[in-house]
Amino acid sequence: MRIVIFEKEEQLKVGGIVIHNQRLKDHLKKLGHQVKIIRFSNENINSSEVTTIPYYLAEKRTYIFLPQENTKELVKNELEKFKPDIVHFCVGISPFDFFIPLLCHALKIPVVGIWHSDLPPHEDTINLLLKSIYLAYLPVCKQLDSLIVFTPRLRDFYVKKGIKNSRVNIIPNGINCQTYAPGTSSLQARFGKTTNILFLARITLVKNPETLIEAFRELNLPQTRLIIAGTGDLEEELKERYKKDRRIIFTGLISNEKHKVDLLRASQIFVLPSKHEGMSLSLLEAMSCGLACIATNAGGNSDLLGKAGIIVDTNNLESELPLALKILLQHREFQKVLGREARNRVLLNFEEEKTFNKYLALYERVIGQFKKEGPPKAISQELYSVFRNKFKNLWKKAKNFGENYLLG
Repeated sequence: MRIVIFEKEEQLKVGGIVIHNQRLKDHLKKLGHQVKIIRFSNENINSSEVTTIPYYLAEKRTYIFLPQENTKELVKNELEKFKPDIVHFCVGISPFDFFIPLLCHALKIPVVGIWHSDLPPHEDTINLLLKSIYLAYLPVCKQLDSLIVFTPRLRDFYVKKGIKNSRVNIIPNGINCQTYAPGTSSLQARFGKTTNILFLARITLVKNPETLIEAFRELNLPQTRLIIAGTGDLEEELKERYKKDRRIIFTGLISNEKHKVDLLRASQIFVLPSKHEGMSLSLLEAMSCGLACIATNAGGNSDLLGKAGIIVDTNNLESELPLALKILLQHREFQKVLGREARNRVLLNFEEEKTFNKYLALYERVIGQFKKEGPPKAISQELYSVFRNKFKNLWKKAKNFGENYLLG
């Protein structure tokens, strides 16, 4: 099978979607399939497996970007050259998403989309914002031959909006349980007998590291250390603010997988205090390594942890997080029990090979269905004309600015 994966670059190139797609590509190649990644990136990569498509950056903080005038032609040329049996793309990578299904279907290629975000299990401001985004992408999702989501919440949302139930498939993220497993760590000698609490994510507002730092400082328990692993736009500010507290360690970017596993194995508690999530790979990695986990009820966190960890409410985080930390730090046996339960839950439900084999089975089913039935009904050409006119206005703005920054 020949498979194209569309993705956008991430500034640090270690984000969850990039890692997920790399692991998916490696798994498919191991099974003998040919995989091509088409990546929206302004970095020219000389590789037979990756083709980059340049873009205009529209908003720096949220990393929104705009296709360039020749994007459609470049993508079409790549698809005609590679001749894939199916296209897999991450919904929400660009306004160009609205053209991908139409372009693929014109070339008689079925297309599968995946949302790497999810609705939270409770109603709040973020839930309403996400619903508006999912509604905006409804015309895209209705044209997909299949849509992959992480939980029943998002599936039900789209089914109620008119997408056939058979075209929306729930496939959760997975993790390599052999690589991410309990074991010894070369960092243990350095850390000694302290209990290490680990934050492993981008250091940004949405991941909410400062709330964790303040909860840790509020407890002020002896023989504990907080490790903030990662980088992001808040890193330097937080390092400066908390530089006098020697119990807080900022590691910077962790790009080496062996180093990351070493860090996880040297820790006992993992905390993900994020305000918004999809289905976190870092949480899965911590669970698979047997850490006792605390996470907010954002996105798919509750679906991942179940009863194998502590879920805290994003709306009451300042009061609930210190209590959850205190419980785990003062009850070591409970801490160990949760770590074992988290590992067992991953082995049972989120093993990476099982997840990727579900993708493969879906691809085969979609290709067969496409040959028999063809694509879903296309949206009107008038709507495409509206998008094209909007792009033309933004392209003019890009040229007037003389740089890749439009909305700031």
